[in-house]
Amino acid sequence: MSAIEQLNVLEAMSVALMVVDQHGKLLYVNSKAEHLLGRSRAKLLERSVFAWLCEVELLPHNVAENMQGSAVTNVFTTMFAEAVSTLQPVRKRDSVLMVNFNDVLVDYSITPVMSEDNHQLGYILIEISELGRIRAIEQEKILHNQQKIANQMVRGMAHEIKNPLAGIRGAAQLLTRKLQGQGLMVDEYTNVIVSEVDRLSELVSPMMGQRQFKPQPHNIHELLEYVRKLLVAANTAQAVSISRDYDLSLPEISIDKSHMLQVLLNLTQNAMQALLEAQVAAPNLRLRTRVVHAMTLLGVQYKQVMRIDIIDNGPGIAPEMIDHLFFPMVSGRSGGTGLGLSIAIDLVQWHKGNIVCQSANGFTTFSIYLPWIKGAV
Repeated sequence: MSAIEQLNVLEAMSVALMVVDQHGKLLYVNSKAEHLLGRSRAKLLERSVFAWLCEVELLPHNVAENMQGSAVTNVFTTMFAEAVSTLQPVRKRDSVLMVNFNDVLVDYSITPVMSEDNHQLGYILIEISELGRIRAIEQEKILHNQQKIANQMVRGMAHEIKNPLAGIRGAAQLLTRKLQGQGLMVDEYTNVIVSEVDRLSELVSPMMGQRQFKPQPHNIHELLEYVRKLLVAANTAQAVSISRDYDLSLPEISIDKSHMLQVLLNLTQNAMQALLEAQVAAPNLRLRTRVVHAMTLLGVQYKQVMRIDIIDNGPGIAPEMIDHLFFPMVSGRSGGTGLGLSIAIDLVQWHKGNIVCQSANGFTTFSIYLPWIKGAV
């Protein structure tokens, strides 16, 4: 096999491959490694592998993100040193690598490769399989199918509710006409009936999927700032601090503004209520935007997607609730209808995106993933 053919094989691999010398200097990375590390090949080769990778314990996003790389590199560097000194492969399963301050669940191996004369170390091959992405795709498929079934049931129920509502409205209007001129003050009562029927119909219509979408290019930060202003106005006692962490380099994205505002308001207001109800000592809500490379959403792989994080430091969501949060009629709050999150994920999935929730004691993150549609691969 020629050198060019060998390179083509490495580029086609489904795992991230890095070739380094015994000091960790990067000699080669394949395209999968570029996607994983979020840097171009030329940029990656400027620094050692230790500048891009370190291993950490499984931590919540808000904890791992605030840790400095120098404080947590010992595990990966120790594994690397062991492979170099023993000239034996070292493998780790279900490891969490910190990549550019994002924790990624992976299997990885560090394999010393001897020189052709087999007398000295030639180079070290690092292979990384991103498990989080594989598991997320599998879980996404399962949840998406479950949500479709649940939504079909809700839409069927909504249809059965809306039919008699139309009959009640018509009967109220007929009653008004029949009793006109008889000196009876029925208008006041029949108008109440019609008004309440219309209100119920407006509530039921979204459950039936009766929405109109008008996508146009928008700057997501303008929407987030509008939402933040509404939250600040409602947070008159300044009980909750609201912080921002925006990647202002993100380009505009084609979305339906009103529907996306509904999604953002739903998620942020839920977070605010959770913080206030739990009486957290120093409640904080954080709005964050990032770009994510090489991600699969609803079965389609995109080169880049936008990620919008709504992060709070509340008590977290019970583990048994996480997989059912987006189902209709399921609510984690007392008095909640269980429709808000179901409608939110419907709206995001119409945009070819998805919502993912991560939670533990002390933090909850709702991440909205939206593709730049032209980025599909």
